[in-house]
Amino acid sequence: QTAELEEKIKQLREEHSVEVEERRQQTKEEHREALAVEERRLAEEADAKVEEARQAAGESTSMAEARKAQADGTKRLEKERERLELAKEKLRKLTGSESSEADEGSDVEGSESS
Repeated sequence: QTAELEEKIKQLREEHSVEVEERRQQTKEEHREALAVEERRLAEEADAKVEEARQAAGESTSMAEARKAQADGTKRLEKERERLELAKEKLRKLTGSESSEADEGSDVEGSESS
């Protein structure tokens, strides 16, 4: 009877372990998806701001104004990238990921057009 109880306990521990791992994976995937959505949103927002700055620079009548608009756009872009990096770091902390798994397939810096 003791052997049966020990086997039952072992089986329950294994089942619980599997359930915990499945939930951990599900949570990790949910966070990864949420990060991807946020990355896309921030990238689109940053691109729109850069385009707005470019248009403002193109419409300006002096080079000084164009340079200022470009600098402002660059500053805004960098701030958005910092926000993105903070969001990535928060996701890594939430998922307990030691590696850069959250960065898989999301290269926001490479999406900038000149």
